[in-house]
Amino acid sequence: MAYNEYTTGVDITGWLSDLAIGPARDVSENELPAVVKRMETKIDTEAPAESVEMLWTTTYLLMGLKYEPKLTRQVLQGVGNSKPLHPSRF
Repeated sequence: MAYNEYTTGVDITGWLSDLAIGPARDVSENELPAVVKRMETKIDTEAPAESVEMLWTTTYLLMGLKYEPKLTRQVLQGVGNSKPLHPSRF
């Protein structure tokens, strides 16, 4: 499956390890909340509990390469077992 299909909406049935790069790929700022929501659903239902924080931390770091820190924090607020995602967690 192409990353574009993966990140922009039609199908997120890929590997959990590939999820973190999704928002840093070809996704507009307007699409980010929907992409993150789909990621959250997949992570909540498929990821082992010990991997959840690592997946969200990786997502945060990769998004930081493309988006402003304020936007990244805003979009990821509350994900990962409902803990606020903030740089102080790292």
